[in-house]
Amino acid sequence: MKHFLGKMIRPSLKDSQAERMFPPLPTYLDKRDAQQKALVGWAARRIGQLLTLEVEDTDLLFYRAFTYQPSQKSESDFDNILGCAERLVQLGPGAEHALTGHQGTSLNAQLEACLRKVQQEFCEEDSGLAKRIAPSHVEKEHRASAQNVIDEWNPDVWQIYRDVMFAATQKKFLLIAEHEVNAYIEGRTLLEMEIRERADITTCRQAAQQMFLDLQHDKSSVMGYLLAISEAVTNILKHAEYGTITLVENGESIHAIIKDTGPGFNLRDLPKTTLLAGYSTKKSLGQGFTLMMKMSAQVLLSTTSTGSTIILVFNKKADGERNHA
Repeated sequence: MKHFLGKMIRPSLKDSQAERMFPPLPTYLDKRDAQQKALVGWAARRIGQLLTLEVEDTDLLFYRAFTYQPSQKSESDFDNILGCAERLVQLGPGAEHALTGHQGTSLNAQLEACLRKVQQEFCEEDSGLAKRIAPSHVEKEHRASAQNVIDEWNPDVWQIYRDVMFAATQKKFLLIAEHEVNAYIEGRTLLEMEIRERADITTCRQAAQQMFLDLQHDKSSVMGYLLAISEAVTNILKHAEYGTITLVENGESIHAIIKDTGPGFNLRDLPKTTLLAGYSTKKSLGQGFTLMMKMSAQVLLSTTSTGSTIILVFNKKADGERNHA
């Protein structure tokens, strides 16, 4: 870390093209590891923000926390920031003192000030979380199943999951709150259907296909749209038994809003559900999210213990070129 700590931090990290590539995520992360790495990512991202790094660099720091491993060799600037963040999270209160005195190394004033600020924020958030979840959180755990805890998660934890999945999918997947759905259902309604049985899926595909063709979307793009819609609609019958689909024209986009009344998605499973192709649980979509993200401009999800809303965003122009490049 000497080459890093002995100089002022640049406004933007200068990584090579190879270093900027997203590394593959671990095949499996248990809940404890995922939460710990998410906290490290939060701390690294905050350090980057305080160092006035570019947004893409701070987002990448968050993502890399899930694959970071300490090395004895010469480390990159990314690794050094992640190393500081990891030690800060591991040591908790007083971490900045341990960091500033680690191995007799003296941090430059800018980095040391950033670490002290992030450590202070970390302690304040940790203290506030403990006050908010006790003792009612323990009582709720006894009443709720593992799949129905989504609406009982602390907002700060929910925000961490939202941010890391958004960054890791390169802004393709966004977890949204229930009240945010309204912004995506405004516009001209093009199609509205109920989904109660498998025959409704075929009817839905046919109606949606005709609608896209009437709007002069090219056939190759429409096939991709229909695959994404089918995945989302099929999930209704798998887990909810009843739902609706609405297609809305909203500015330069078409929004497919798929609502159900099922038990919702488990927040703990969402990173694996969205980031690991083929990952599946009884309450997940397996290949579904991977396919939906590939065939649409963006996928949004609002989920609670009483139902979920999946929103597929299809751009009117250039979407087909991007999806089939």
